[in-house]
Amino acid sequence: MIEFSLQEESQQLTDPSTYNFDDEIDFSNMDGNEVTSMIEDAIVSLASASDSVTTPGNPSIFSVFRSALKHAESLPPNTIPKILDSIISSMASELEATVRDLNPSGANASYDSVDVDQATMNTHKAALELYAFLLLWVVGVGEKVSGVEDDGAAAATKGKRTTTKGSKAGPSSKTVKKKTTAWQWVDQIPSVLALITKILTTLPSNRVWTTTAERDGFIGVITRPAYQIAESEAFMKVEKVKTGVYKVICVAVKGHGHGFAFQISLLQSLQYFEHLSEPMAEILDILDKEFDVSGVGDEILREISQKTFSAVDTKGPRTYGRFLMHLGELCPKIVLKQMSLLLDHVDSEAYPMRIAMVEIIGNLIKYLAGADQIEKREKKINSLFDMLTERYLDVSSFVRVKVMQVLSRVWDLPQKFPKQRLILTEKTISALHDKTPSVRRAAIALLTKSIVTHPYGLMHGGELRHAEWEVRYEEVTKELDKLENRPVDETGPLGEAEDDEEEGSEEEDESDDESLVKEPGITVDDDASLAERSVRTKSSKSKKSTKSGKSKSS
Repeated sequence: MIEFSLQEESQQLTDPSTYNFDDEIDFSNMDGNEVTSMIEDAIVSLASASDSVTTPGNPSIFSVFRSALKHAESLPPNTIPKILDSIISSMASELEATVRDLNPSGANASYDSVDVDQATMNTHKAALELYAFLLLWVVGVGEKVSGVEDDGAAAATKGKRTTTKGSKAGPSSKTVKKKTTAWQWVDQIPSVLALITKILTTLPSNRVWTTTAERDGFIGVITRPAYQIAESEAFMKVEKVKTGVYKVICVAVKGHGHGFAFQISLLQSLQYFEHLSEPMAEILDILDKEFDVSGVGDEILREISQKTFSAVDTKGPRTYGRFLMHLGELCPKIVLKQMSLLLDHVDSEAYPMRIAMVEIIGNLIKYLAGADQIEKREKKINSLFDMLTERYLDVSSFVRVKVMQVLSRVWDLPQKFPKQRLILTEKTISALHDKTPSVRRAAIALLTKSIVTHPYGLMHGGELRHAEWEVRYEEVTKELDKLENRPVDETGPLGEAEDDEEEGSEEEDESDDESLVKEPGITVDDDASLAERSVRTKSSKSKKSTKSGKSKSS
């Protein structure tokens, strides 16, 4: 069996030109037919037995493949595609053999209940490591070889024919045929990623590699092609490639303890590759929603919260800001848990980070407003609105514009936030006097949005007609005045006092009426004088009651 250290050998592939190994074959000084014959013999040997890659020889199959990959630029154009197909098919066969030996009873049996011959397992382990090394190398070579062919096809189009009027004609039919038949590396990437995903899904790595160091080393090598492919912005624009990269990383984190290594790779990607800010946020979202892994996102946000960005640095804050904005939009739950740590970036010296935090605050308001039991989260929502209010005074006009753009999206929510609208409308009106034209335009747009999405449409319809609201205001004012001027008796209710007075007056009237009854011995003249006196008494009482009513009303 070939002696091979996967971790040491894979580290030397950072610069393949300086990578030296025993039994290296210099294909650059050999005849083309001899090279083709040697490589085809190695491919046939692997097709007959996938574990033959571990067999020593002079030269060994493994040495032939390594030498071919090192001198790939001097090989015939169709050699690398053949090597890639051979590695993919042989590694898939070796994977099936390993799983079959680990679980001979089938999928229903447990891997832990099966006793495996250690020598057989060592053979499988060595073969999988060699294939992982070759796959990592061929991924780095594939792009270079494909690029050479693309450049040749592109060079053929430079010598374009010219018509009599001087206009350039299209490429010839031979050039078009060359473009369509040339081997394209981007078309092979999905099959490579599919193989890696299959290995991570079906292979119980803890049974093959019993120590953590060996297991982590193999998982790191087998997942590194996904990270290398992701470094190319053109490849990540292809949907199949992007989906394959996401699946490889997520399966490795979920089932093979790749979380810490992914955390380091993500932070390095944000530092060196600006186009990976949004894809890395999407991976964290997939891990949380589909694989139920949220701890990695929490740790990454803690690491980002400890970073400081200067006003001079432009690339770093912009990349990290885009990552945070996209993560806050896709998975605000993770960001909300670590918001207390991220608040330091609200006052960051770099304005891109302040813009990112404003965007995050808007996404959190949207998330909290749409959650159940919004009353319990009202305190958090109010604190987030307070942060946005403070950013109206930011020194950067870009931040002030972003605040009003975020609020314009918040006003579209079903929840209208009437208290916050009044406060922020006053701030927006003040922003109409800002010295920066972009801020004034944003203020006008926000005021327009505030009017269009106002929360008072149930009373008088969507339009705010001043006459209708003025009439309603006058009616409500009159009703309030009546309530304020209503007489109130300190000793009791007003209705009971009036009833008592009416009962008292009725009793007095009855007593007066009784005094009008003739008594024995009284003459008619005396009776008339008594009647006149009774009339005067009633009139005086009625005047007194009128005066008392006026005094009470005053």
